[in-house]
Amino acid sequence: AVVSTQSTGGPLEIVLGILIGVAMGTFLWLIPPPRMENIGRYRSILIISLALFSVFGMSFLQFSGSGPLSVIVMSLTAVKGWGDDDTVNGFVDWLWFFGEPLLFGLVGRDIQLDLITGHLLWRTLIVVCVFHSSSGSSLHSFLFRVQA
Repeated sequence: AVVSTQSTGGPLEIVLGILIGVAMGTFLWLIPPPRMENIGRYRSILIISLALFSVFGMSFLQFSGSGPLSVIVMSLTAVKGWGDDDTVNGFVDWLWFFGEPLLFGLVGRDIQLDLITGHLLWRTLIVVCVFHSSSGSSLHSFLFRVQA
């Protein structure tokens, strides 16, 4: 029974994540109504609330992989239905101004430096150089990228 649960768990989480994401994204096409005042703020609040609900709800239901996938699918579906409407950008830019340092702080907090060895650093550097050289750009442009 354990083997069958493990073998169907991955594909089931993928299908569940896609279905829930499409359903929530389609819901966001309809609610709030397109002519509503301050629609960008309401859309932003709804998409963030549904994202949190999906991630924590799926984790609670033991489908932890479905939550993040449903958030990505929900976002893409909602944006596709909204068309060229840019009303959400201002609120998300404001939210990202405060959220980005918090997210990087959380990621930095989880790094365990005692697990990083010299051998691991060399292997990582080799993988980055191989993938970068296969992309056709030079190491100089990778290291000294000029931003306009």
